[in-house]
Amino acid sequence: MNRQTGIRKFLFTYMLLIASTPCIAADFWFEETKDAKHDGSILHMQGAIESGDSAKLDRLISDHNGSYFRSFVLLLDSRGGNVEEAIKIAATIEHSGETVFVDADSTCASSCFLIYVSAPMRSALGSLIIHRPYYDMKSLNGDSQTDASKAYQDSTLAMRNYLQSRSMPSDLIDRMIETPSTEGYLLTTEDKLRVGYLSPAVGEMALQKCGLPHTYEIFKPQYNVERDCVRTYLIQAKIDYLVKLRAN
Repeated sequence: MNRQTGIRKFLFTYMLLIASTPCIAADFWFEETKDAKHDGSILHMQGAIESGDSAKLDRLISDHNGSYFRSFVLLLDSRGGNVEEAIKIAATIEHSGETVFVDADSTCASSCFLIYVSAPMRSALGSLIIHRPYYDMKSLNGDSQTDASKAYQDSTLAMRNYLQSRSMPSDLIDRMIETPSTEGYLLTTEDKLRVGYLSPAVGEMALQKCGLPHTYEIFKPQYNVERDCVRTYLIQAKIDYLVKLRAN
């Protein structure tokens, strides 16, 4: 078995799961809301991430583009699942300018964290849990230990690069790799602050174009104007993503 085949095979079985968690397939839906603070919609994602979920999300956006355009947040509640699918969902969120939030009674664990850390704007009152990759040993099918180790190392490096490019501190990535797949590291309030509320690109935009003094202050009430400025720029990302979906 060649190296490329081994890596590809590894990626199909590379899941970030809390092993004891029952799997309920991910579901997506819009919730219309109108109150003193918000007049729009909330996009929900709940359940285990499985193959095909990114296409399910794109169909929902395409079929309900009005609700999507008016959505002001994606609420995440998932303990993880298929990492390839999570990366596809993360790309949708990253390219469409969606804000994500993990509510106080919700959890974003394992591969769900890839979605969280890819969002242009993000915040979590609830639990963010990370751990190293789960490798299904049944997938080896006679592969040598050397091939398996190499595939694991290459994929771990790719994951490290993915997270670093999205502003995750190196020591937290190290903590993720050190934590067994049967356990989990619960990010502290300080960890969440260090992961950041804005992606690197949006953070620079907030500082340079919107006058935000520090990116960690984006959700403070006194910076509502600056936050609205950032969201104005992110609206264009939504428009561009909807155009792309219709073109496909």
